[in-house]
Amino acid sequence: MDTTEVTTMTTTERTVTDNNNILTTQSSAESQSTSMTTLRADKKLTINSTCENTNECSGKLLCIDGICQCCKQFVWNGTICVKKKEMGKTCTDSVECQDDLNCINSRCSCNRSTYWNGIRCARKLPSECEDISSDKDGVYLVYPKGKITSRKIFVYCIMSGNKKWTVIQKRTDGSMDFYRTWSEYSNGFGRVDKDHWLGDGMDYHNSKSFYTKDRDNKNGCAVNRHGGWWYDNCYLANLNGRYNGTINESGKYTGLVWCKWKRDYSLKATLMMIRRK
Repeated sequence: MDTTEVTTMTTTERTVTDNNNILTTQSSAESQSTSMTTLRADKKLTINSTCENTNECSGKLLCIDGICQCCKQFVWNGTICVKKKEMGKTCTDSVECQDDLNCINSRCSCNRSTYWNGIRCARKLPSECEDISSDKDGVYLVYPKGKITSRKIFVYCIMSGNKKWTVIQKRTDGSMDFYRTWSEYSNGFGRVDKDHWLGDGMDYHNSKSFYTKDRDNKNGCAVNRHGGWWYDNCYLANLNGRYNGTINESGKYTGLVWCKWKRDYSLKATLMMIRRK
């Protein structure tokens, strides 16, 4: 009678001798296990692939919540995780920038409603009436630079529909003298709910210098017109002139005038307002 001899050669394969014919076989389950192990050893998992541990992920990816992904301050560039760009660095997309920055004009920057405080983008404080959420006219506190560390001032706001105006000058009855020094104009004077001048109003000059009685231009306009203004030679307007002013001893008009409207007629009331474009 013929006999069959079975000899185990390794743990994964068997050699069977049958009538002098030698066959080598391997179970399908063992084959699949070996194949999967080889695949994971040869090829790392890429971004957003499911994973069991970080060693399976490629390109500095971490296995977080079962997914290969970059850590918080890094972004995938198509090959590896790279550090997100800091404030002021060049960029092509906001995803390249740190989490609180946006790619604006090809630079990682804070958006309009925030400012860079040296560490992160912080929420801007209202810098003018345009930033006030209320729709009621009245006095409000603003920070001209939009930062908690900047100077804060009270302003009078006129809310006209979707347009919100910051009043920088108001004259109604002549109770407030506007013939003042450059320092007084720079700091502002009067009450913002009555006749007043807002110091920051001097910044809105259309490239012209502001002149006063103690810092006049070569034509002596501030003294001759009895006011403080962006004088040239000498003016087409003089809304900070003498209230009810007329012609002085030098033959110069000193009143609150707007030449293109009422020529040299001294106006009874004026209101100057600004708003962001």
